[in-house]
Amino acid sequence: NGNLSMDNGDEVALLLRGSSPEAVMVAAEKLKGLEPGTLTKRYIDRNPGAKRMNAGNIVRGCVRRDTTIEQVREALKAASKTLNAAS
Repeated sequence: NGNLSMDNGDEVALLLRGSSPEAVMVAAEKLKGLEPGTLTKRYIDRNPGAKRMNAGNIVRGCVRRDTTIEQVREALKAASKTLNAAS
């Protein structure tokens, strides 16, 4: 329809809405079993929106395979706690 959209409105998007790119990257690393900092290094040259979108797509892919929404919620909560403790 030509309107700009911040997300596609699915359950994952609603859960991630308002989360920082850093929190979504940390959660995506945890859900995918990646070493901490992997996505930060991979997306170093990307803008915050691209970081958030790519990490969100990783989370969405995990949910399509075998991750529950509750696991995503817990990973986001842990990521936010980790990032807040570091700042």
